[in-house]
Amino acid sequence: MKMTSPLKTFALTVYKRALPVVAVSSVCLWGGVSLATADGIAADVFTIELGKAIETADKIKAAREGYLSARENLVIARNGQEWSSTLSAGHKYAETSIDSGDFTESNNRDVSITVKRNLFDGGLTSAETTVAMLQLDLAEAQVKLAEENVLTAAIQAYTGVVTAQDQLRISQSNVARLEEHLRAAEIQVNVGESTPTQLAGTKARLARAKAGLIQAETALANAEAQYETLIGPKPEGITMPAMADQLPSSAMASGDLALQFSAGHLVARLTERIT
Repeated sequence: MKMTSPLKTFALTVYKRALPVVAVSSVCLWGGVSLATADGIAADVFTIELGKAIETADKIKAAREGYLSARENLVIARNGQEWSSTLSAGHKYAETSIDSGDFTESNNRDVSITVKRNLFDGGLTSAETTVAMLQLDLAEAQVKLAEENVLTAAIQAYTGVVTAQDQLRISQSNVARLEEHLRAAEIQVNVGESTPTQLAGTKARLARAKAGLIQAETALANAEAQYETLIGPKPEGITMPAMADQLPSSAMASGDLALQFSAGHLVARLTERIT
């Protein structure tokens, strides 16, 4: 789903607000601690729901596994720069007799250590280590990107449910109001104060309102299904979260923030460097 500009702005500001949730939920996920009780953190419903989305997201789990794999690859790449050594030990014992005289004993022990390291491998080890370090940075950026995508989808799901609920209430109010108008119009026609044409117009408006009500009910059902898929069971009484403070003052400032903090931009730059 392509986001509109207002939703992009909202997602950017809420993402900055939700960054602590990413860190806390990461600790909770790896340590098996409940978000609601970790370090006594008190969060509103919106923040808690974002944390639940992060905890249950398979994309984030896969990205974290990729990070662990990249870290192992870096260790393997660095092994080419390490020294290698071998240790050997020996012991010889002998008895000799000269002219049938007394025996003479001799004991010989030797220990040798061999240390080896390639003086030059054509720069292969250095290049492999550099690439492995960049791939580790890339894996870390991909974890952040996965968290950012999950947060954005969770924000869309959360605000989508709230918006759909508001639209349903408005549609229900419209239908109730037009039903009152229809009853009044029927009375006016009966007493001769209105015409059948005006009554037909009221019926048409009521029919459109009922169709809108059906659409609003369908939209709410779809929004709740999306919410349950991305976050989990919907709590009662969710409301629209407050906008974050200190919004960017211009589109250029927003773009600068995106270039500075966007995980997607960092992934693109690291991919280019690796290539």
